[in-house]
Amino acid sequence: KKSLSSEISFNEEYLFDPKYLDANSGIKVERLQPPIHEQQIQLLKKLESRLVKKKTKIRTNYQPSAEALSESILKKIERAPGICIGERHDNENHKKLFISMLPELKRRNVNHLFLENTFSETQRHLFHHYFTTGQMPGALLDFLNKLDLAEGIDNTKTPYSYLGIVTMAKMCGIQVVPLDTIVTGDRGAMFFNCNKDMNETLKNRLKILNYNVNAIINSTEDINKYIIYVGSAHCDYSQEFGVAGISDVLNIPSVKCEDYNLYFRFDQERISEDAFSRTTLGIEENLISSIQQAVKGESSENKLEDYLPLSKQIANMQKFLNQLKADVFDKKWDTAGKSIIFFVKPWVPQGILDLRDKLTNVDQLKTDNAIINKFYDCLHTLDEANDRSGSFLGVKQTSDFYETKYDEARNIISKHQSAHKPK
Repeated sequence: KKSLSSEISFNEEYLFDPKYLDANSGIKVERLQPPIHEQQIQLLKKLESRLVKKKTKIRTNYQPSAEALSESILKKIERAPGICIGERHDNENHKKLFISMLPELKRRNVNHLFLENTFSETQRHLFHHYFTTGQMPGALLDFLNKLDLAEGIDNTKTPYSYLGIVTMAKMCGIQVVPLDTIVTGDRGAMFFNCNKDMNETLKNRLKILNYNVNAIINSTEDINKYIIYVGSAHCDYSQEFGVAGISDVLNIPSVKCEDYNLYFRFDQERISEDAFSRTTLGIEENLISSIQQAVKGESSENKLEDYLPLSKQIANMQKFLNQLKADVFDKKWDTAGKSIIFFVKPWVPQGILDLRDKLTNVDQLKTDNAIINKFYDCLHTLDEANDRSGSFLGVKQTSDFYETKYDEARNIISKHQSAHKPK
């Protein structure tokens, strides 16, 4: 029993348990719904009885680069009503890849994002309020902060977080919809039901979310195309537990972010130059601005057209790449390298060879992201080549070329970034 001077919290223990009510109060307590753990048992029985037992073949979706993985996702969504994208919840790079793709996904008619670990009964209206007004409710901000904290992500230091995903979706005009319910998301009750057996708990967690996804999508109106963003274990058929994945239940494609994972790269020094980073240039500044507005309780007016790469700047990048290709394939470079040893033939400078390799198929780039990635890749190569050329004799011609082209590229970047400064 709590005294009147005590702080009252909205906790089931105090709201519904008769032993905490004064016997003389005349208040009768009746539970309108069974306890969560009982609801979970009932829901699992209902879902399992309706589910068509189906499993997919082993996936072979591994990609050689983040850019290739992005292209795979974009191709799959063009041919399907939706796509299931899996992540490791504590991996910032997975969120970075996903956030960088949202503008392109929006362009492919995606207008809904179903997000795991958010709750339909209590949060759907909060997400809707943020989507329609641009002002994030304090309760939603507090929840997303705690969700990031639980996964070890400090969203005060990085925009690539759950808070960042929700903010970017709003900027793109993509409505976030909670994928979980109070029943499907209560791990404590599930652990209790499984007699504290962790493996059985994980199995039931997969079942109850994967099998209930149809009900959540069917209760959502005006879907053009959709993304389901979940932990990777939910994507496909689980051989370990014998549970159908979301892609099986909905008959949609799936991709896992770890199909290309920076943690497996040996060249850690070049991580900052990877497509994970490059695709967010021109976006990150506006994303951080919108997050800051949400934290302050201000209404964000940043929209898709405010930060998508402007067509003029993309055209400038494409023009630069085409000209660079013409320049590096000029035959004059075939004898540009010189040696102080008379019997050693002149050679093609390594930087020119590297650029030729990167620019061979530049005319086949089809998306803005692909053009941006290739542009920054060549910029990095020019910078490296210029550093290397200073250590050789007779290379002023190549050194001047690298420096001139590098300056041209930096000039395009400065225009690109200034066009995306937050309003």
